[in-house]
Amino acid sequence: MAEAAALRRALKESKRKQEAAGFPGLEKRSLGGVEWYVQPKATPALTYRSDRPRGTVDRDEPFGYAPRGSAKRRKLDVDAAVWRLSGDAENDFLGMRCVRVAVLSGQRLEIACLVDGFRDEADAALPDGVRRVYRCRDADDGTLHQLSAGEASHGIARADEDLERRRLADEQEKRAERREEAEARRLDASAAADAADAAIEAESRSWVFDCPCGVSGRDYDDGADMIQCGSCLAWAHDACVMERLRGARGAPKLAALRFGAYRCRACAPARYREAFRCYCDPDSASFGDDGEDRLRCEACLSYCHVFCALANPDAACPTCALAAPARPAGAKRVASARGFPVFARSDARCRDETIVREVVGDGAYERPAMGFEVVPGETWLDVGAHIGVFSSLCLQAGADVVAVEPDADNFRLLLANGAANAVHDAGAEFKALNVAVTDRDESSTTLYRHPRGIAFRHSTERRLISREPDWPRATVAATSLQRLIDDHAVDGVKIDAQGAEVGAVESVTDWRRVRKLVLEYDFEYRPSLPKFHAFVKRLRTHFPRIYHSKQKRSGDFSGFPNGVLVFAMREPPDSP
Repeated sequence: MAEAAALRRALKESKRKQEAAGFPGLEKRSLGGVEWYVQPKATPALTYRSDRPRGTVDRDEPFGYAPRGSAKRRKLDVDAAVWRLSGDAENDFLGMRCVRVAVLSGQRLEIACLVDGFRDEADAALPDGVRRVYRCRDADDGTLHQLSAGEASHGIARADEDLERRRLADEQEKRAERREEAEARRLDASAAADAADAAIEAESRSWVFDCPCGVSGRDYDDGADMIQCGSCLAWAHDACVMERLRGARGAPKLAALRFGAYRCRACAPARYREAFRCYCDPDSASFGDDGEDRLRCEACLSYCHVFCALANPDAACPTCALAAPARPAGAKRVASARGFPVFARSDARCRDETIVREVVGDGAYERPAMGFEVVPGETWLDVGAHIGVFSSLCLQAGADVVAVEPDADNFRLLLANGAANAVHDAGAEFKALNVAVTDRDESSTTLYRHPRGIAFRHSTERRLISREPDWPRATVAATSLQRLIDDHAVDGVKIDAQGAEVGAVESVTDWRRVRKLVLEYDFEYRPSLPKFHAFVKRLRTHFPRIYHSKQKRSGDFSGFPNGVLVFAMREPPDSP
């Protein structure tokens, strides 16, 4: 034990002296509990050349070799020997990269070469008496050298390791470049987002006020409720906007004021009142500006010439002076849930008041929560208008209406209701067509009238139900839905045609500017639920957003009522 302790003290003292003499970085070695320190061997780093050396015509990967022009001593004259360049199926070294070791001026060099031949030599010391040697050609200057099988195997492994290190280094460099590029993009995006936030913050501190009442300016605030245009971001008084929106006073106009949907007078002029009817021509109304000074009636909000109004100081406004339409024979005036009047038949069997309650009171054809409602300034096509209940609702809201109804008795009340609800509505236009809508472009068709006089059950599709042959028939004029859309620039279509709506809708190939469609799919004529879902799928190619009540995927429909409302929406090709 004492000898071992003395040896350890001697080794520690040797280490201290060597470090003091300028030999730092010694390597620690140990054996059997004895430790000592030795100077590590220095391994020279590989050197590389930028151009591709000879012998790598089929390989572009770089590998290490000595600098060009280095003096190298040949191990023996390999040119005098006979070398086999091919023909040995078991040999797997021919054509492979290799690294041979050479010593130049006491420095160890690793030189890249290519194995291009081999031969067998007699060696009595080996069990089979044969020793295989290989010939390699240096990659830089083409000199030839001889390697043993072990040297060739080790050199090939060394070349592969060096190539793998180079490949990994290249991959790490590329990953580092990609990380730098991603970081640069992130910094650019962050800078752009910061700039946008700063612009939004600056904009939020300053705003533009431009109201129809004539007040305008920057950062104006008088304490009144205001609303911002979703297009130009200008602010205006709520009350001033509501007063000037098209539509009867008191009619719901929230659709034009909902968040993101409101447009000011400059961005959507069709939504606002610009009606002009003057004493000089009381039978016509216009929406243009002839350059003369105008005066607005506070009752109906229409305009006339100032000099004409001064010349008739005691006369009523030309628009207000228009007489309300007379009540049609056999009809009565029904008060709707929204306050506007509707003419309906006195005969309870016709069930007109049921339609008034469903369309106006229950809002059957509107879904405000999903943005499906009538907006002032829109043009609606009302197919299967019946007595004009939905048309009256649209007129009251400030929308233009093209109403289509084939039945003569229904059409008589449709005209009366359209005139009653459009006469004081500044800007709203009403047009009625006494035709049926079919899936073909034909001039006439057969209308089947309900035998008990239920007016909304009249249909052109009763031929699909053979069990009821006793329905009275009448020949009426007809047109196609495609022709109506082509002839009238409509924004919305409502169609309830007692079974004819499916064929009419599927016959349309170009919906043009239509962005809202509501129809009642009548299962009385087409009870198959798979066919209903197939129809909705086809409709979705034109209208991406479709809503309807949930229905089973198979079987036939059963229940009451036997119709399902389908709401379809899309962005028009050229949004205003």
